[in-house]
Amino acid sequence: MTFTDHIISRITTTPAEQELVAARGHLEALHEALRGDDWPLANAHPGGSPTAMNHAWRIAMQTKAAGQGWRWHAIGVTAVALQYVPADAVTGEAVSAVAAGCAVADEIAAALGSSDAADRWSHRSIAGLLGAGAAAGRLLALDDARLRNVVGLCATQAAGLRDVDESESGSAQLAKVAADAVEAAMLARHGFTSAADTLGGRRGLLALLVPDVAAARSEAAQGSEASTAAGTSGVR
Repeated sequence: MTFTDHIISRITTTPAEQELVAARGHLEALHEALRGDDWPLANAHPGGSPTAMNHAWRIAMQTKAAGQGWRWHAIGVTAVALQYVPADAVTGEAVSAVAAGCAVADEIAAALGSSDAADRWSHRSIAGLLGAGAAAGRLLALDDARLRNVVGLCATQAAGLRDVDESESGSAQLAKVAADAVEAAMLARHGFTSAADTLGGRRGLLALLVPDVAAARSEAAQGSEASTAAGTSGVR
């Protein structure tokens, strides 16, 4: 199993109860922050019309105060932007999607945090983008093949400087994360493709950001495959 395979399995697995509770709490905070919002839709992303991507950008900037203390703010924003439901409606589908996205983001962040090589990159932006894409893909009920393409489309856009995480530029980074996640899910939904293992492959995201961790994962996977092959070679 590749690392991308593992991440896809995390997207489709039923989240734990505590993950669902945390996701619901964040979504409720986002909806509360949006109540009474009179910011015109024209003031969304400079791109223009209020598409789902522009909603994501706008909601991220409008609710940034509500995201303080919540590591994966962009994931909740992505779910809200895709549904764009009334401010008092937090659906079970959105809660599950956000919980799954946060689990994915936690795993990516753990990989980035396991090596000093990725210290200069914004873990919140990079892991948040993969998590937001995962949440978007689950919310749109994409199949495994399309989820793989969402992961790839997110991985190829993953960026962000850790030095600006706590600044206004950091808020813009997170708004872009939410918009990029929506874009990735929509592109995958309409048939855009990506590589098979954009996370753990030898030219994938981990190989770029944390090459020592990627190498160790690759060796472990090869060892596991060799053991499996040796164990089954005598089966008749």
